[in-house]
Amino acid sequence: MIEKAITRILKVGKFEHIHSLYEDGLVYCNPMEFFKICEKEDARFDKSEAATNITQVSQIILQGNNGQKFKFSKEPKEGEIKLKSAFKYDHINNFNGNLFCCTAIYQDYSKDFIEFDERFSDFGDTILLIEKPMKFVLALQDCLKSLNLGYSMDIVKYYDKKSYDGKLDFFSKPDEYSFQNELRLFIENDHHEPIVLQLPPLKEYSSLFKLKDILLLNKK
Repeated sequence: MIEKAITRILKVGKFEHIHSLYEDGLVYCNPMEFFKICEKEDARFDKSEAATNITQVSQIILQGNNGQKFKFSKEPKEGEIKLKSAFKYDHINNFNGNLFCCTAIYQDYSKDFIEFDERFSDFGDTILLIEKPMKFVLALQDCLKSLNLGYSMDIVKYYDKKSYDGKLDFFSKPDEYSFQNELRLFIENDHHEPIVLQLPPLKEYSSLFKLKDILLLNKK
């Protein structure tokens, strides 16, 4: 359930995908596995996707090849090594589903453009500014219902992975991603393959921008 009032939606991506959304209403939804598999440092990917729980670890014991043990602890006693941070995730095994992610704006969008984070360059070179967010959300919902696809949509909640201990869901992400202000659509799907949704064209209520032009505003 979306509790905050969204005034604008931003979608950043490669020109061909953003232009097809703008011109033809095509929404590309990658499988969740796409976002979990990270071959390089990239703001798009999050290995904690589909995690159900995060547990803070207070102590770790490592044993060397010679049998010597080293104990790391957050509150070390004599002979122990200080453990700054450690945690483990529990994941859903063999989980399927698709995601569509975008950025929600809650205030005057001119300010958000000025503060636009350079890490968005990992997503692509083009920005779509959707000026009627609820029209877009309702179009997504109508399309999913017509295809009999189960789904859920909400604002992502961010947590500190160095201190938070507890349950997670599809709308939980580490706070290192909080710059995204993510509005997330999760689609139930039994296959590890992309889904393309066909909406009415968005060009009547959205605008296209080059990402590099927007990032230049940060330097003025």
